[in-house]
Amino acid sequence: MEVSKSNSDENYVKQILMFKKDYSYSPSGVTTPLNNSDKDAFQKVPDNSEKTVIYDKPESKWLTKENIIVGSTGLALAATAAAVGIIRGKGLSKTIKGLEGAVEEGRRLVSNLEGTVADNQKVIQGLQNAANDSQRVIEELRSKISRLTELPDDMQKAKEFLISKYRKIAGEALSYDPLTPPSKKTDDYFGWARKIFKADEISPFTRKSVSEVSDVLDTSKLRAELSSKGSVEIALPSTSKVKPVISSEASIGNRSIENLGNTVNTDFKLAYGKRTGWSEEKIARDIMQNFYDGHGNTLDGVKISVKKLPDGQFSIKIQGNATFDYENLQFMGSGTKLENPYNAGGFGEGAKVLVANLLGKGDAKAVKYSCADWTLTFDGANGIMRRTLKKVQTPIEGNSIEFTTSNKKLADAVLDSVNYFEHSKNPDFQGLHFDSKDFGFRFLEGKNKGNIYLTQRFEVEKAGNWNNGVDNLDLIFKRKPDPKRFKEITGCDLPADRDRQCLTFDDIKNYTRYFASDMSDEDLVKALMTTRSGWSNLPVDKTQTALSSFLQGIIEEIEKRSLKIDFGNTKIAAMDYSTNETVIRSLNEYGYEIFPDYFKNTGIKGASKIFDNLSVHKALAPTADEVKKLKLLEQGVQIIKDDMDIAFAKHRENPVFRFIPDVSKRNLYNSGIEGTDKEIKALFERYIKQEQSQGNKLIFGIDQISDESFAKLKQELEPLICKRLKAGADDKLVNALYEMKEIDKRTREYLSTYKSFNLIKDTDVKKPRFIFDRTKETATNTLGEAITGSGEYFGHWVDRTYLKDADFSNLLATWLHEISHKRGGDGSSEFTYALTDLVQVLVSPGSSKDTKIKLAALEEVFNSIGKTAV
Repeated sequence: MEVSKSNSDENYVKQILMFKKDYSYSPSGVTTPLNNSDKDAFQKVPDNSEKTVIYDKPESKWLTKENIIVGSTGLALAATAAAVGIIRGKGLSKTIKGLEGAVEEGRRLVSNLEGTVADNQKVIQGLQNAANDSQRVIEELRSKISRLTELPDDMQKAKEFLISKYRKIAGEALSYDPLTPPSKKTDDYFGWARKIFKADEISPFTRKSVSEVSDVLDTSKLRAELSSKGSVEIALPSTSKVKPVISSEASIGNRSIENLGNTVNTDFKLAYGKRTGWSEEKIARDIMQNFYDGHGNTLDGVKISVKKLPDGQFSIKIQGNATFDYENLQFMGSGTKLENPYNAGGFGEGAKVLVANLLGKGDAKAVKYSCADWTLTFDGANGIMRRTLKKVQTPIEGNSIEFTTSNKKLADAVLDSVNYFEHSKNPDFQGLHFDSKDFGFRFLEGKNKGNIYLTQRFEVEKAGNWNNGVDNLDLIFKRKPDPKRFKEITGCDLPADRDRQCLTFDDIKNYTRYFASDMSDEDLVKALMTTRSGWSNLPVDKTQTALSSFLQGIIEEIEKRSLKIDFGNTKIAAMDYSTNETVIRSLNEYGYEIFPDYFKNTGIKGASKIFDNLSVHKALAPTADEVKKLKLLEQGVQIIKDDMDIAFAKHRENPVFRFIPDVSKRNLYNSGIEGTDKEIKALFERYIKQEQSQGNKLIFGIDQISDESFAKLKQELEPLICKRLKAGADDKLVNALYEMKEIDKRTREYLSTYKSFNLIKDTDVKKPRFIFDRTKETATNTLGEAITGSGEYFGHWVDRTYLKDADFSNLLATWLHEISHKRGGDGSSEFTYALTDLVQVLVSPGSSKDTKIKLAALEEVFNSIGKTAV
């Protein structure tokens, strides 16, 4: 990008004051708008001068290595200086009297920013140095081009032969449509993708709506029925899913049992149950959990009865088909569930602790378990929980628990808890979008809310809400993860919560990531796209929701597999590191939806890059004279490109060229040269493997091989590198060679001259150039702006006034300047290197005499445009 800067001291001061008024400086190096509702960050300053400075989107341009803006007449550091409170003296004496208030305000700003200036001084100095290097090289480039067109008298005659040729070229039509510029190119989001899915070809998961699923259990109606009728009976159907656990030791039979029929104290104090403080929902869930596990991970086949008694208390009884040994209820840690990851329980504590809670809180006077031919009743006395085991004469089928309570909330919670587990009438398990053996989910649009399960229902983030507390999701994890595999996939330890009451948002993300790892690529992408209508409502800051955590888990697995989704021209964007309110506001005005930053890993482009992509100038139809100038400048680039090709050919044929890698093993290893070429890399790997096989030791790099092997390596390495450098000047290889401080001096000098002959490609010469009028665009001060992306040049823009007034040497230098932007932004070291290479080529080209004649002829024809017929 090339920029213009005003020659007026008064205009310069206006720009500084305007910057101070509208923008403040932040330590991150990003300017933040204070009071500006317009789409563009800066409004054009009213002024009669055509060269008024109009700064372009400072929040995304200033104080970044790539965007220190270099102008045709010098470095435009004014905004940078203003941002850190450094206002240089540039003829301020004429206006100082009228600026007393502004100066005082400036002093206040400087005082407030002293700490920031100190923190950023080194960074700013480094950026200024880089920009100064770029500016120095730009000026040198212009100087070289100007001298190339200065011909001695003996070459003037030869020039005349070329003038008629170039006049004819100037009269040709443009080879492109000057009113249809390409968009600026952004990063290639799909270059490293293993598989790319087209968004418009992905069919989201479909499901039946809950209203279409017959005979679901609505626990709110059950509670209402209890209040109105005083009793509720539930008999869940016995389906094929029911596989009751039957214990061979359930019956006590004729066993000799100590204290059979007697009441004895347990080790539990009632205070323990009171202190654990389980909620009614937690107690009810743990009661139902045992029946869920006992029926093979379903509540199908379970019967529940809740009746209101004449004294106002509620009689509660739950029956199931499983059987078990009474000893599992007598001792802490006794049980058989731990080995089954699909069971909700697992610690052998729940039944005992829930009884302690019921008795300790006074919600029940006694709790009776029945199974086979026995009953075990728990009650309390003198602060101790007691138990009484009895044998019954008439055995029962299965098992049951029953108690009486005066706590209406607990009675309601028992009814609600029926839907805390999977069964054939639980609406949360009906018509899921995705449903596998281990994992399922249903996306709920709008303001609908669902529930979350990890074998049983959980609340989220200790919200105290067990029913419909999850925005936009029913999320079901049907088994407990394997701890080792969970750590491998998520990088986190499996949460160990013995109360098993709530899941955090981080838990949701990690559990989703764990179970998503078993999904196919297609199902993974379909799962993401199924939630598409909910993306716009996701928080774009660090706020978490259940849906955002679920999507992060899905997207992390998508990223791990290198999958990408091509959304085509859909107006969507993802937050990135430099997205701010101005970018968001502008993109919203363009009709864009903006999603959280983690969506970048799906293939959605970053908001700030899209914002930059939208800041394309308005293309103007070129006049006849402008077409002639464009054609002649294109010819000038072609002449320089031809000259570079000739020099490059001579470089490849140079018989004197030698590379002498007289370097240490450490320098060779640090240079990174092994990554520049497959042959070189294979050579290094061969020697490393040889060393490993001989010495039977671990070798991690070329610096660790023996001196004897290294000497042999150098003999093979030299011809490989010579071959590569003669075949083409490769920047990556050359940069690696520069890292080797002991490189042969003659070779270093040679490489410094012939480093980047491939900078300008044949296709770059005829790339389109478009005209715009910067005086009519409110947010730009550019004279020229490249259209680049992914290391390629697609053409550039040029300001109409600049094309009209600038001389041939400046414009040709601008053309080369913009082509060089394929290597990096203004002020970047890559861009400076590219310009330096161009200067080196122009200093000692292989056909400098012909080049001088051709450029001088072009300049003469160029200068005659608008003055005489061309």
